[in-house]
Amino acid sequence: MYKVVLTDLPPKIKGMIVKEDDCFTILLNSRLSREQNMKTYLHEKKHIERGDFENGGDVDQIERDAHQE
Repeated sequence: MYKVVLTDLPPKIKGMIVKEDDCFTILLNSRLSREQNMKTYLHEKKHIERGDFENGGDVDQIERDAHQE
């Protein structure tokens, strides 16, 4: 289960995921366009679906793997 929240994030951060218990919150940067937020939402959702939080590992490597798919 997950929810989506628009919030002010630093300009360089497009989005991120916060996990609390079994619930994921996808944070999207409210300073960015709807189009960019949709791309970021799909990217972050892919991390949830791939189980990246359960796999652990290096965050940089997880991002590299996600961008190669």
